[in-house]
Amino acid sequence: MGGDSVDACISINPAGIIKPINDVKSFNLYPNPASDHLTIEFEPTTTQAVSMEIKNILGQSITPLITSKSNGKMVINVNQYPSGIYFIQMQSEGNTLIRKFIKEEPNCFRSITVISLR
Repeated sequence: MGGDSVDACISINPAGIIKPINDVKSFNLYPNPASDHLTIEFEPTTTQAVSMEIKNILGQSITPLITSKSNGKMVINVNQYPSGIYFIQMQSEGNTLIRKFIKEEPNCFRSITVISLR
């Protein structure tokens, strides 16, 4: 069965009440897959700093990144990473959002000389 997926970040307090976390309204990555650069955009709704880091498929931190509310957009050079699956983890005021991205090798175009044989 196919369907749409929805990303949500929730908090469950000790009383078992579920409430949405609104520190970051949205968190988008593009292009995905990426070969050279990855753009991260978000709309923070808090005055607290937002920290982000890149993790590999094993959950190991590859690059810690830090930005603030005033920025809202980052462009990261990912061409040094090997091809594979990575995760961007964003944290704000103790809340965490995670998005997956794929790093692929850039397309290689080679010049080919065509010789006509008759």
